[in-house]
Amino acid sequence: MLRTLRLRGVRAYHAIDHPNPIIANNPQTVILDEALKLVPTYGFTRECITAATRHLNYSDATGSIVKDFDLPIHWLKTQRANLEKYAIAPESPLHQITDEYARATNLMQTRLSYNNQIDLKELVALLALPYNMPESAAELHNLSDDIAFYAGDASNDFAWYTKRMGLSSIYVSSELYQIQNPGNVDAFVADKIASLKEMGAAYNNVEEWALFNGISAFNLIKSQLMRG
Repeated sequence: MLRTLRLRGVRAYHAIDHPNPIIANNPQTVILDEALKLVPTYGFTRECITAATRHLNYSDATGSIVKDFDLPIHWLKTQRANLEKYAIAPESPLHQITDEYARATNLMQTRLSYNNQIDLKELVALLALPYNMPESAAELHNLSDDIAFYAGDASNDFAWYTKRMGLSSIYVSSELYQIQNPGNVDAFVADKIASLKEMGAAYNNVEEWALFNGISAFNLIKSQLMRG
C-alpha cells in the first residue's frame, strides 16, 4: 500500500503520455505479435513478417501494411510492456528493494534478460541506422522514463531529464556489452548505475551532466557497431 501511494505521488513526473500504443486485435498488431514468435528463426526481417502473415492465413497484400521497421519497434514496445507488468506484479522481487538505484538496477537487469531470445547484435544494428534513430531514441528514452519511475524517482525540473539521460546512456552501453559478454551484463549494469549515483551527485552543472550522457549514448552506438 505504501509503495502504491508513493508511486501515485510521483506520477506527475512520469511521462504518462509517451506512446506505447499496442492496439490489440488490430490487423497490424496481430501480424507483429505473430512475427515476434518467429524472430528467433527469421530475425527482424521482411521474411519474418511474411511468414507471420502466412501463418495467420492472411494474404501477402495484408502483410504489406506492416513496414520493415515496425517489427523492431514492436519488439521494444512489447518488452517495455512486459517490464511494466514485472514492476507492478504483487509477487515481483522489485517490491523487496527499497533503494531507488538498486531498484533501477533490478529493472534494467530484468529488461536486458528479455534480449536472450533474440540476435541482439542484429537488433542494435537496425536501431542505429540513421533513418531509424528518431524512433529508436524515442523508445530508449521511454524505457528510461519507465525505469526511473518504477525505481521511485521523485525528481523534477532539470533533474528529471538528467537522470533519464543517464539511464539511457547506461542502457545503451549495457546492450552493447551484452552482445560481447552476455553472462556478465548484470554486474556491468550494477557498476554503471552505482557510478551514475556517485557521478550525478558530483556534477554541479546539471546541463553539463545531461549533455555528457546524451552525447555518449549516441556515440557509443556508432563506435561499437563500427568495431563489429
